Amino acid sequence: MRRVCPLLGAGALAAVIAGCGGAPSKASFIASADKDCAAAQAQISKVAKPSLGRNATRGQAVQALATYLDRELAVSGQLLKELKGLSQPTQDKTLLLQYLDSLQQGLTDYENLDAALKSRNAKAITQAYDAANSTQAATLAKAYGFKVCSVAAQSS
Repeated sequence: MRRVCPLLGAGALAAVIAGCGGAPSKASFIASADKDCAAAQAQISKVAKPSLGRNATRGQAVQALATYLDRELAVSGQLLKELKGLSQPTQDKTLLLQYLDSLQQGLTDYENLDAALKSRNAKAITQAYDAANSTQAATLAKAYGFKVCSVAAQSS
């Protein structure tokens, strides 16, 4: 009996240490990430959407869209940094990493669309637009359990 008690004490101590400095729970990670996504959505909602009069030229429309994308990309890039900077849980880690990779690819695709708009290359615009709209981020976010982040990924 004497030998069991020290082991129980060590086990309890290990549980306390793991709770203090270990990986966060999946639920607490989702709560933190969804909070960051909500803040980013609030910022993006304040970005004025391009609006042009009937007499606007195609060049003006393209420039307005590129300017809008620049502002959205700044917020989205910061959000991705914040999400990657959060301490990650071990539960469903592969799915989480797939989600973050999909967000990174989506951001890259939108950066390519922005560059294509600025170069006014119609073929590049079409290709970049198609790529930007093929992201699986919303599906992966929902599968992981995100609430706000899954909506943010879908509306990107």
